[in-house]
Amino acid sequence: MKVYGKKLVCRLLVVVMVISLFPAISAVGYESQTEDGWKYNWLSNGNIVIIGYVGEETNVTIPSEIEGTRVTAIGDWQYFNKPITSITIPNSIEDISIYWFSGFHKSENWHKLESINVDSNNKNYSSENGVLYTKDKLELLLYPQGKSGSRFVIPNGVKKIGYFAFTNCVQLTRVSVPKGVMEISTCAFKGCKSLKDITIPNSVVLIGANVFRDCAQLTRITIPNSVTEISTCAFMGCSSLTDITIPNSVTKISCDAFEYCTSLKRVVIPKSITSIGSNAFYHCKKLKVVKFMGKKPKFFPGNPWERNPAVFEPVFNDTHKDFIIYYPKKYKKSWSRYTYYRKKPYCSVKKIKINKKTLTLKKKKKRQLRYIITPKSATNKAVRWKSSNPKVATVSKKGIVKARKKGKCTITVITKDGNKKARCKVIVR
Repeated sequence: MKVYGKKLVCRLLVVVMVISLFPAISAVGYESQTEDGWKYNWLSNGNIVIIGYVGEETNVTIPSEIEGTRVTAIGDWQYFNKPITSITIPNSIEDISIYWFSGFHKSENWHKLESINVDSNNKNYSSENGVLYTKDKLELLLYPQGKSGSRFVIPNGVKKIGYFAFTNCVQLTRVSVPKGVMEISTCAFKGCKSLKDITIPNSVVLIGANVFRDCAQLTRITIPNSVTEISTCAFMGCSSLTDITIPNSVTKISCDAFEYCTSLKRVVIPKSITSIGSNAFYHCKKLKVVKFMGKKPKFFPGNPWERNPAVFEPVFNDTHKDFIIYYPKKYKKSWSRYTYYRKKPYCSVKKIKINKKTLTLKKKKKRQLRYIITPKSATNKAVRWKSSNPKVATVSKKGIVKARKKGKCTITVITKDGNKKARCKVIVR
Protein backbone atom coordinates (compact mmCIF):
# COMPACT_ATOMS: atom_id res chain seq x y z
CA MET A 1 0.00 0.00 0.00
CA LYS A 2 1.19 3.45 -0.89
CA VAL A 3 3.48 5.35 1.49
CA TYR A 4 3.56 9.16 1.42
CA GLY A 5 6.75 9.35 3.47
CA LYS A 6 6.24 12.18 5.96
CA LYS A 7 5.63 10.21 9.13
CA LEU A 8 8.35 12.24 10.84
CA VAL A 9 6.00 15.21 11.19
CA CYS A 10 3.67 13.26 13.47
CA ARG A 11 6.58 11.98 15.56
CA LEU A 12 8.00 15.48 15.94
CA LEU A 13 4.66 16.77 17.14
CA VAL A 14 4.65 14.09 19.83
CA VAL A 15 8.15 15.02 21.03
CA VAL A 16 7.29 18.71 21.15
CA MET A 17 4.07 17.96 23.01
CA VAL A 18 5.82 15.82 25.63
CA ILE A 19 8.70 18.24 26.20
CA SER A 20 6.32 21.18 26.54
CA LEU A 21 4.65 19.48 29.48
CA PHE A 22 7.76 19.60 31.63
CA PRO A 23 9.34 22.90 32.70
CA ALA A 24 13.07 22.47 33.25
CA ILE A 25 14.64 23.39 36.58
CA SER A 26 16.11 26.83 36.01
CA ALA A 27 19.86 26.73 36.59
CA VAL A 28 22.22 29.68 36.29
CA GLY A 29 24.49 29.28 33.27
CA TYR A 30 27.80 28.81 35.07
CA GLU A 31 30.16 25.93 34.38
CA SER A 32 29.25 22.93 36.55
CA GLN A 33 31.26 22.27 39.72
CA THR A 34 32.36 19.04 41.45
CA GLU A 35 32.47 18.29 45.19
CA ASP A 36 33.11 14.81 46.66
CA GLY A 37 32.08 13.26 43.34
CA TRP A 38 28.87 15.31 43.01
CA LYS A 39 28.41 17.41 39.89
CA TYR A 40 26.25 20.45 40.56
CA ASN A 41 25.18 23.87 39.41
CA TRP A 42 23.53 26.90 41.01
CA LEU A 43 19.85 27.69 40.72
CA SER A 44 18.60 31.20 40.08
CA ASN A 45 17.43 31.36 43.72
CA GLY A 46 20.99 30.72 44.99
CA ASN A 47 20.49 27.08 45.93
CA ILE A 48 22.15 24.05 44.30
CA VAL A 49 20.87 21.53 41.77
CA ILE A 50 22.59 18.12 41.50
CA ILE A 51 23.32 17.14 37.88
CA GLY A 52 25.45 14.01 38.25
CA TYR A 53 27.75 11.77 40.27
CA VAL A 54 31.29 10.84 39.21
CA GLY A 55 32.48 9.25 42.45
CA GLU A 56 33.33 5.60 43.09
CA GLU A 57 30.42 4.62 45.35
CA THR A 58 27.47 2.61 44.01
CA ASN A 59 25.23 3.22 47.05
CA VAL A 60 24.97 6.99 47.21
CA THR A 61 23.31 9.64 49.36
CA ILE A 62 22.71 13.04 47.84
CA PRO A 63 24.13 15.72 50.16
CA SER A 64 21.66 18.17 51.71
CA GLU A 65 24.20 20.97 51.29
CA ILE A 66 27.49 21.66 49.54
CA GLU A 67 29.94 24.21 50.94
CA GLY A 68 27.20 25.65 53.13
CA THR A 69 24.67 26.03 50.30
CA ARG A 70 21.43 24.01 50.36
CA VAL A 71 20.88 21.34 47.74
CA THR A 72 17.19 21.67 46.82
CA ALA A 73 16.83 20.09 43.38
CA ILE A 74 17.80 17.10 41.23
CA GLY A 75 18.29 17.90 37.55
CA ASP A 76 18.86 15.62 34.58
CA TRP A 77 22.04 13.67 35.35
CA GLN A 78 24.55 14.11 32.55
CA TYR A 79 27.56 12.85 34.49
CA PHE A 80 28.26 9.30 35.65
CA ASN A 81 31.29 7.26 36.58
CA LYS A 82 29.69 3.85 37.11
CA PRO A 83 26.22 2.30 37.59
CA ILE A 84 24.41 3.20 40.82
CA THR A 85 22.54 0.49 42.80
CA SER A 86 20.81 2.65 45.42
CA ILE A 87 20.23 6.35 45.95
CA THR A 88 19.03 8.23 49.03
CA ILE A 89 17.28 11.58 48.67
CA PRO A 90 17.64 14.00 51.63
CA ASN A 91 14.87 16.10 53.19
CA SER A 92 16.26 19.25 51.53
CA ILE A 93 15.17 18.20 48.01
CA GLU A 94 12.14 20.22 46.92
CA ASP A 95 12.10 19.54 43.19
CA ILE A 96 13.09 16.70 40.87
CA SER A 97 13.33 17.43 37.15
CA ILE A 98 11.22 15.32 34.83
CA TYR A 99 14.38 14.95 32.74
CA TRP A 100 15.85 12.94 35.62
CA PHE A 101 13.02 10.46 35.24
CA SER A 102 13.25 10.40 31.45
CA GLY A 103 17.02 9.90 31.70
CA PHE A 104 16.49 6.48 33.25
CA HIS A 105 15.72 4.96 29.85
CA LYS A 106 18.67 6.65 28.18
CA SER A 107 21.59 5.63 30.38
CA GLU A 108 22.86 2.17 31.25
CA ASN A 109 24.06 3.60 34.56
CA TRP A 110 20.49 3.39 35.91
CA HIS A 111 19.83 -0.20 34.81
CA LYS A 112 21.22 -1.63 38.07
CA LEU A 113 19.38 0.77 40.38
CA GLU A 114 17.57 -1.39 42.95
CA SER A 115 16.12 1.15 45.35
CA ILE A 116 15.32 4.82 45.86
CA ASN A 117 15.07 5.93 49.48
CA VAL A 118 13.73 9.26 50.69
CA ASP A 119 14.36 10.89 54.05
CA SER A 120 11.11 10.64 56.03
CA ASN A 121 11.25 14.40 56.76
CA ASN A 122 11.15 15.36 53.08
CA LYS A 123 8.07 17.51 52.45
CA ASN A 124 7.52 16.68 48.76
CA TYR A 125 8.64 13.09 48.21
CA SER A 126 8.45 9.69 49.87
CA SER A 127 9.49 6.09 49.21
CA GLU A 128 8.16 2.64 49.99
CA ASN A 129 10.07 -0.59 49.35
CA GLY A 130 12.54 1.32 47.19
CA VAL A 131 9.89 2.93 44.95
CA LEU A 132 9.60 6.73 44.65
CA TYR A 133 6.26 8.51 45.28
CA THR A 134 5.00 11.99 45.98
CA LYS A 135 4.73 12.75 49.71
CA ASP A 136 0.98 12.01 49.79
CA LYS A 137 1.56 8.84 47.70
CA LEU A 138 -1.10 9.90 45.22
CA GLU A 139 1.43 9.57 42.39
CA LEU A 140 3.94 6.78 41.73
CA LEU A 141 6.94 8.59 40.30
CA LEU A 142 9.62 5.97 39.63
CA TYR A 143 10.13 2.22 39.88
CA PRO A 144 13.86 1.33 39.81
CA GLN A 145 14.93 -0.61 36.72
CA GLY A 146 17.13 -3.00 38.70
CA LYS A 147 14.57 -3.82 41.42
CA SER A 148 14.17 -7.59 41.82
CA GLY A 149 10.88 -9.40 41.23
CA SER A 150 8.76 -10.00 38.15
CA ARG A 151 5.48 -8.78 39.64
CA PHE A 152 4.46 -5.54 41.30
CA VAL A 153 1.23 -4.45 42.98
CA ILE A 154 0.72 -0.70 42.93
CA PRO A 155 -0.54 0.34 46.40
CA ASN A 156 -4.16 1.38 46.93
CA GLY A 157 -4.56 5.14 47.06
CA VAL A 158 -2.33 5.91 44.07
CA LYS A 159 -4.23 8.12 41.59
CA LYS A 160 -1.56 8.66 38.95
CA ILE A 161 1.25 6.62 37.40
CA GLY A 162 3.86 9.22 36.51
CA TYR A 163 5.78 9.99 33.34
CA PHE A 164 8.41 7.29 32.62
CA ALA A 165 7.47 5.56 35.93
CA PHE A 166 8.20 1.98 34.75
CA THR A 167 10.16 2.72 31.57
CA ASN A 168 12.49 -0.15 30.58
CA CYS A 169 11.70 -2.28 33.64
CA VAL A 170 12.36 -5.37 31.56
CA GLN A 171 12.12 -7.77 34.52
CA LEU A 172 8.43 -7.08 35.14
CA THR A 173 5.91 -9.57 33.72
CA ARG A 174 2.85 -8.39 35.61
CA VAL A 175 1.72 -5.11 37.17
CA SER A 176 -1.51 -4.79 39.16
CA VAL A 177 -3.12 -1.36 38.87
CA PRO A 178 -5.62 -0.64 41.68
CA LYS A 179 -9.05 0.89 41.31
CA GLY A 180 -8.80 4.61 41.78
CA VAL A 181 -5.91 5.23 39.40
CA MET A 182 -7.10 7.95 37.04
CA GLU A 183 -4.07 8.65 34.85
CA ILE A 184 -1.36 6.53 33.26
CA SER A 185 1.08 9.13 32.00
CA THR A 186 3.30 9.36 28.92
CA CYS A 187 5.84 6.53 28.52
CA ALA A 188 4.77 4.98 31.85
CA PHE A 189 5.40 1.38 30.71
CA LYS A 190 7.44 2.02 27.59
CA GLY A 191 10.03 -0.68 26.91
CA CYS A 192 8.71 -3.17 29.50
CA LYS A 193 9.57 -5.98 27.11
CA SER A 194 8.56 -8.82 29.45
CA LEU A 195 5.20 -7.36 30.51
CA LYS A 196 2.48 -9.89 29.68
CA ASP A 197 -0.39 -8.99 31.94
CA ILE A 198 -1.84 -5.67 33.04
CA THR A 199 -5.43 -4.73 33.88
CA ILE A 200 -6.51 -1.12 33.49
CA PRO A 201 -9.33 -0.26 35.94
CA ASN A 202 -12.43 1.68 34.95
CA SER A 203 -11.25 4.64 37.00
CA VAL A 204 -8.59 5.50 34.38
CA VAL A 205 -9.59 8.43 32.16
CA LEU A 206 -6.23 9.21 30.55
CA ILE A 207 -3.70 6.92 28.88
CA GLY A 208 -0.79 9.04 27.68
CA ALA A 209 1.35 8.79 24.54
CA ASN A 210 3.80 5.87 24.22
CA VAL A 211 2.40 4.26 27.39
CA PHE A 212 2.85 0.62 26.28
CA ARG A 213 5.25 1.23 23.42
CA ASP A 214 7.57 -1.74 22.74
CA CYS A 215 5.89 -4.00 25.31
CA ALA A 216 6.68 -6.91 23.01
CA GLN A 217 5.21 -9.68 25.22
CA LEU A 218 1.84 -8.02 25.84
CA THR A 219 -0.70 -10.34 24.20
CA ARG A 220 -4.03 -8.86 25.25
CA ILE A 221 -5.32 -5.70 26.89
CA THR A 222 -8.78 -4.33 27.60
CA ILE A 223 -9.21 -0.58 27.53
CA PRO A 224 -11.83 0.53 30.10
CA ASN A 225 -15.03 2.38 29.21
CA SER A 226 -13.74 5.47 30.99
CA VAL A 227 -11.11 6.19 28.28
CA THR A 228 -12.07 8.53 25.41
CA GLU A 229 -8.84 8.61 23.38
CA ILE A 230 -6.09 6.15 22.47
CA SER A 231 -3.04 8.38 22.41
CA THR A 232 -0.19 8.61 19.91
CA CYS A 233 2.03 5.50 19.79
CA ALA A 234 0.20 4.10 22.85
CA PHE A 235 0.65 0.46 21.72
CA MET A 236 3.33 0.91 19.08
CA GLY A 237 5.63 -2.12 18.84
CA CYS A 238 3.38 -4.44 20.89
CA SER A 239 4.30 -7.21 18.49
CA SER A 240 2.55 -10.01 20.45
CA LEU A 241 -0.76 -8.17 20.79
CA THR A 242 -3.33 -10.43 19.12
CA ASP A 243 -6.53 -8.94 20.47
CA ILE A 244 -7.57 -5.41 21.37
CA THR A 245 -10.95 -4.33 22.69
CA ILE A 246 -11.82 -0.71 21.91
CA PRO A 247 -14.80 0.43 24.01
CA ASN A 248 -17.64 2.65 22.82
CA SER A 249 -16.35 5.49 25.01
CA VAL A 250 -13.35 6.03 22.70
CA THR A 251 -13.89 8.74 20.06
CA LYS A 252 -10.32 9.12 18.77
CA ILE A 253 -7.49 6.77 17.80
CA SER A 254 -4.38 8.91 17.40
CA CYS A 255 -1.61 8.55 14.83
CA ASP A 256 0.70 5.51 15.13
CA ALA A 257 -1.40 4.15 18.02
CA PHE A 258 -1.03 0.47 16.99
CA GLU A 259 1.92 0.77 14.62
CA TYR A 260 4.03 -2.41 14.32
CA CYS A 261 1.47 -4.55 16.18
CA THR A 262 2.48 -7.33 13.84
CA SER A 263 0.29 -10.05 15.41
CA LEU A 264 -3.04 -8.24 15.11
CA LYS A 265 -5.40 -10.04 12.73
CA ARG A 266 -8.80 -8.45 13.30
CA VAL A 267 -9.91 -5.15 14.79
CA VAL A 268 -13.41 -3.90 15.59
CA ILE A 269 -13.84 -0.12 15.43
CA PRO A 270 -16.86 1.04 17.50
CA LYS A 271 -19.38 3.50 16.09
CA SER A 272 -18.22 6.12 18.61
CA ILE A 273 -14.94 6.65 16.68
CA THR A 274 -14.96 9.95 14.75
CA SER A 275 -11.22 10.31 14.14
CA ILE A 276 -8.38 7.92 13.28
CA GLY A 277 -4.87 9.33 12.87
CA SER A 278 -2.43 8.55 10.08
CA ASN A 279 -0.53 5.25 10.37
CA ALA A 280 -2.67 4.20 13.34
CA PHE A 281 -2.28 0.57 12.17
CA TYR A 282 0.86 0.91 10.08
CA HIS A 283 2.89 -2.26 9.46
CA CYS A 284 0.33 -4.56 11.08
CA LYS A 285 1.40 -7.30 8.67
CA LYS A 286 -1.23 -9.86 9.69
CA LEU A 287 -4.17 -7.46 9.86
CA LYS A 288 -6.69 -8.75 7.32
CA VAL A 289 -10.06 -7.54 8.58
CA VAL A 290 -11.19 -4.29 10.17
CA LYS A 291 -14.85 -4.10 11.06
CA PHE A 292 -16.37 -0.65 11.49
CA MET A 293 -19.55 -0.61 13.54
CA GLY A 294 -20.68 2.80 12.36
CA LYS A 295 -20.25 5.49 9.73
CA LYS A 296 -16.92 6.33 8.17
CA PRO A 297 -14.99 8.50 10.68
CA LYS A 298 -15.01 12.20 9.84
CA PHE A 299 -11.22 12.29 9.98
CA PHE A 300 -9.85 9.25 8.18
CA PRO A 301 -6.51 9.70 6.30
CA GLY A 302 -6.25 8.02 2.94
CA ASN A 303 -9.62 9.12 1.62
CA PRO A 304 -9.04 10.81 -1.75
CA TRP A 305 -12.00 13.09 -1.07
CA GLU A 306 -10.41 14.54 2.06
CA ARG A 307 -7.83 17.07 0.90
CA ASN A 308 -6.16 17.74 4.22
CA PRO A 309 -2.57 19.02 3.82
CA ALA A 310 -1.68 17.79 7.33
CA VAL A 311 -2.36 14.19 6.35
CA PHE A 312 0.52 12.34 4.72
CA GLU A 313 -0.12 8.64 5.21
CA PRO A 314 -3.20 6.42 5.40
CA VAL A 315 -4.43 4.55 8.48
CA PHE A 316 -3.86 0.94 7.41
CA ASN A 317 -0.67 1.29 5.43
CA ASP A 318 1.45 -1.89 4.95
CA THR A 319 -1.08 -4.37 6.33
CA HIS A 320 -1.95 -7.87 4.97
CA LYS A 321 -2.16 -8.16 1.18
CA ASP A 322 -5.82 -9.29 1.49
CA PHE A 323 -6.79 -6.43 3.82
CA ILE A 324 -10.45 -5.45 3.72
CA ILE A 325 -12.74 -3.03 5.55
CA TYR A 326 -16.22 -4.18 6.52
CA TYR A 327 -18.99 -1.73 7.37
CA PRO A 328 -22.69 -2.09 8.30
CA LYS A 329 -25.06 -2.16 5.34
CA LYS A 330 -27.18 0.62 6.82
CA TYR A 331 -24.19 2.99 6.56
CA LYS A 332 -23.55 2.25 2.90
CA LYS A 333 -24.12 5.88 1.92
CA SER A 334 -21.43 7.09 4.34
CA TRP A 335 -18.89 4.64 2.88
CA SER A 336 -19.96 4.84 -0.78
CA ARG A 337 -17.29 7.31 -1.94
CA TYR A 338 -14.44 5.75 0.03
CA THR A 339 -12.21 3.77 -2.34
CA TYR A 340 -8.70 3.85 -0.88
CA TYR A 341 -9.00 0.33 0.59
CA ARG A 342 -11.04 -2.64 -0.51
CA LYS A 343 -14.33 -2.61 1.37
CA LYS A 344 -17.52 -4.61 1.69
CA PRO A 345 -20.87 -4.30 3.51
CA TYR A 346 -21.04 -6.39 6.67
CA CYS A 347 -23.99 -8.53 7.69
CA SER A 348 -24.02 -9.25 11.44
CA VAL A 349 -25.09 -12.49 13.11
CA LYS A 350 -28.50 -12.11 14.74
CA LYS A 351 -29.00 -15.57 16.21
CA ILE A 352 -27.57 -19.10 16.44
CA LYS A 353 -29.43 -22.34 17.11
CA ILE A 354 -28.25 -25.94 17.78
CA ASN A 355 -30.11 -28.81 16.13
CA LYS A 356 -30.62 -30.57 19.51
CA LYS A 357 -31.61 -29.17 22.91
CA THR A 358 -30.81 -32.42 24.72
CA LEU A 359 -28.37 -35.19 23.79
CA THR A 360 -28.12 -38.58 25.55
CA LEU A 361 -25.02 -40.70 24.98
CA LYS A 362 -23.46 -43.82 26.32
CA LYS A 363 -19.90 -43.65 27.62
CA LYS A 364 -17.24 -43.35 24.83
CA LYS A 365 -19.90 -42.67 22.16
CA LYS A 366 -19.72 -39.68 19.82
CA ARG A 367 -22.33 -37.45 18.18
CA GLN A 368 -22.11 -34.54 15.76
CA LEU A 369 -23.93 -31.35 16.76
CA ARG A 370 -24.92 -28.88 14.06
CA TYR A 371 -25.91 -25.26 14.21
CA ILE A 372 -27.86 -22.74 12.14
CA ILE A 373 -26.89 -19.07 11.98
CA THR A 374 -29.43 -16.36 11.22
CA PRO A 375 -29.35 -14.67 8.79
CA LYS A 376 -27.87 -17.03 6.25
CA SER A 377 -26.10 -14.07 4.63
CA ALA A 378 -24.05 -13.31 7.80
CA THR A 379 -20.51 -12.31 6.86
CA ASN A 380 -18.64 -14.03 9.69
CA LYS A 381 -20.09 -17.44 10.57
CA ALA A 382 -17.11 -18.63 12.60
CA VAL A 383 -17.90 -20.23 15.97
CA ARG A 384 -16.19 -21.82 18.95
CA TRP A 385 -17.41 -24.71 21.12
CA LYS A 386 -16.97 -25.36 24.82
CA SER A 387 -18.07 -27.91 27.42
CA SER A 388 -19.09 -26.96 30.96
CA ASN A 389 -17.49 -30.20 32.22
CA PRO A 390 -14.92 -31.87 29.93
CA LYS A 391 -14.66 -34.78 32.38
CA VAL A 392 -18.23 -35.75 31.44
CA ALA A 393 -18.14 -34.83 27.74
CA THR A 394 -15.78 -33.01 25.42
CA VAL A 395 -16.52 -31.18 22.20
CA SER A 396 -14.22 -30.70 19.21
CA LYS A 397 -13.74 -27.60 17.08
CA LYS A 398 -16.19 -29.13 14.61
CA GLY A 399 -18.91 -29.77 17.21
CA ILE A 400 -18.32 -33.50 17.73
CA VAL A 401 -19.35 -34.45 21.27
CA LYS A 402 -17.58 -37.39 22.96
CA ALA A 403 -18.98 -38.95 26.16
CA ARG A 404 -16.35 -39.53 28.86
CA LYS A 405 -18.13 -40.64 32.03
CA LYS A 406 -21.58 -40.69 33.57
CA GLY A 407 -23.01 -37.31 34.40
CA LYS A 408 -24.47 -34.14 32.94
CA CYS A 409 -22.93 -31.09 31.28
CA THR A 410 -23.76 -28.34 28.83
CA ILE A 411 -22.24 -27.88 25.38
CA THR A 412 -22.24 -24.27 24.16
CA VAL A 413 -21.57 -22.89 20.69
CA ILE A 414 -20.58 -19.20 20.50
CA THR A 415 -20.36 -17.01 17.42
CA LYS A 416 -17.19 -14.97 17.00
CA ASP A 417 -19.36 -12.20 15.63
CA GLY A 418 -21.45 -10.83 18.48
CA ASN A 419 -20.89 -13.70 20.93
CA LYS A 420 -24.34 -15.16 20.26
CA LYS A 421 -24.84 -18.45 22.11
CA ALA A 422 -26.79 -21.69 21.83
CA ARG A 423 -26.73 -24.58 24.31
CA CYS A 424 -27.30 -28.31 24.34
CA LYS A 425 -27.74 -30.35 27.52
CA VAL A 426 -25.68 -33.58 27.43
CA ILE A 427 -26.52 -36.65 29.53
CA VAL A 428 -23.98 -39.48 29.69
CA ARG A 429 -25.38 -42.83 30.93
